[in-house]
Amino acid sequence: MNEKTGGELWLKVDPFILHIGCETLEGANTILAAMRRAGVKRGGIILASPGKFIIELQGTEKMGVPVKSGAKIFADEKYLGYLLEKANKLVSKNYARLERLESEFRKSLA
Repeated sequence: MNEKTGGELWLKVDPFILHIGCETLEGANTILAAMRRAGVKRGGIILASPGKFIIELQGTEKMGVPVKSGAKIFADEKYLGYLLEKANKLVSKNYARLERLESEFRKSLA
């Protein structure tokens, strides 16, 4: 790789991913119900064996935009500002969804 041109540069926002373990199917279903009430659209049981259930929950707020490749820059300062504003909104949505999820967990498990 040439030091003057470099590789690729991307601006990325990835959704949250949570893995939660439960001992019973009833507990796993309680988690999944809270997930749905919180508005989390992606989630399910990814491992089920006697006494062990693993639930995966995933947000949907994500983006990936190439900003630079080699010496070619795709985003001028104005566009980069726009992208950063969008990215920050997505991160805020991720945090808000996690807060709603925590609230639903507290209600369900109280």
